[in-house]
Amino acid sequence: MSTPTELPPALETEKLLHAADEMHSQDIGAFLDWMLQEGFVPCRLVRNFNGKPLIEPLWMPEYRSIEKWLAAYFDIDLDAVARERAEIVRSIRAKDPA
Repeated sequence: MSTPTELPPALETEKLLHAADEMHSQDIGAFLDWMLQEGFVPCRLVRNFNGKPLIEPLWMPEYRSIEKWLAAYFDIDLDAVARERAEIVRSIRAKDPA
C-alpha cells in the first residue's frame, strides 16, 4: 500500500479551480462564446502606435481565446498553471514510478 503523495504548492492552479467552482466562470465563458458567435469582436482603444501618439485613437480588435479572456479577468497566469501541473506530474512520477 502506498502512502499519499505530498504535492508541490500550486497557487495559480488553485486560483483556476476556485474560479471554475465559485466565480461563475462557466457562465462568463458561455456569454463570451455567444458574443463571438453573434459576430461581436472585443476591441481595445489604442492611443499610441510604435511609441508615437495617434492623432485620433483607434479601436483595434483584441483576439484572444475565451480561456485567455477568463484568465485575464480572474488574474490567472496560464503559463504558471502549466508549470505547476508539470511539477505535480513530475512529483507524482518521482514518488510512484509505475
